[in-house]
Amino acid sequence: NGPFDTTGVVLFPDADAGDDCRVAESITNGVRCRASSIYLPHHPSGFAYSIRLARTDGPPCQLKTRHWKIFDGSRTHDVIGEGVVGKFPVLTEGGWRDDEQVADLAEGFAAAVRRGEDRDGEFVYQSFSGPEGKSFGGELEFFPGSVAAPAGPPRA
Repeated sequence: NGPFDTTGVVLFPDADAGDDCRVAESITNGVRCRASSIYLPHHPSGFAYSIRLARTDGPPCQLKTRHWKIFDGSRTHDVIGEGVVGKFPVLTEGGWRDDEQVADLAEGFAAAVRRGEDRDGEFVYQSFSGPEGKSFGGELEFFPGSVAAPAGPPRA
């Protein structure tokens, strides 16, 4: 058993449900990205967000970096990093491979990221944005094939 073998309640919307509940979706280079958020009035973070990634067509590709831009009403906070929470998913049609960081990336990607198990469905990432989140945007960088053995140049 692992962390994906659990059952729970998912509060993130899967589609628009009125003015207070929006889901943004974009398909670029065969990768569908859906983003949604929920307001948490009794939690110090205020808002939580969910990013769902799926390969709609084309060969597999692997997430390398992410750059979130969270606007709090007066300034933009940049969150830049490798993968997401130690994960570097390889997206395939119908699923993803759960590659994860196991060592310092300074040792090289192939040595630092372990090949994971194949999973069905879409890759889902969830986090908190802070009490004053007004808008959220960002960019993701993918390598065709994998980062360790790219089949072409990276794509944002």
